[in-house]
Amino acid sequence: MILTARLTATAALLLLIAAVPVPVLRYRNRDFAAEDIGLAEAAVASPGGLLLIPGFLLTVACAVLAWFAWRSRVWGWLAGTASLLLLGGAISTVWAAGSMVIMWDGFDEERGLPIGGMEVPEPSWGLGIVGLAAIVLAIGAITWLFRHPGSRSRR
Repeated sequence: MILTARLTATAALLLLIAAVPVPVLRYRNRDFAAEDIGLAEAAVASPGGLLLIPGFLLTVACAVLAWFAWRSRVWGWLAGTASLLLLGGAISTVWAAGSMVIMWDGFDEERGLPIGGMEVPEPSWGLGIVGLAAIVLAIGAITWLFRHPGSRSRR
């Protein structure tokens, strides 16, 4: 069980680190590619997105505790909490995508008409990576908490 905790916590941390440069919300129109929303920007884009920050920090703590510290059932509860925070932040980021609209306008000189449009970001691979990290961490938490129901770790 210790190996499972170590591997799942490390895998979740590596997945979150890998999600940092990948957009979590992406505009379909690639003219706005520079405006794609990354993990750090999504974390502060909505009140629920702020859950990604403590979720990331608890994932770091779980990885460190799994490798270098005394492990009790508390580790399982921390990992489960981190997983829930990451999932909540990811879901909130999807809901907040509607508020990250880019509206543009212009003028068609050939026809003499005003033109314009609106771009709404869509979930991208980065959000899937965050979700996968949350699932991996939840698997580690569940296996750790239910390895021996009601028993305590001696280490």
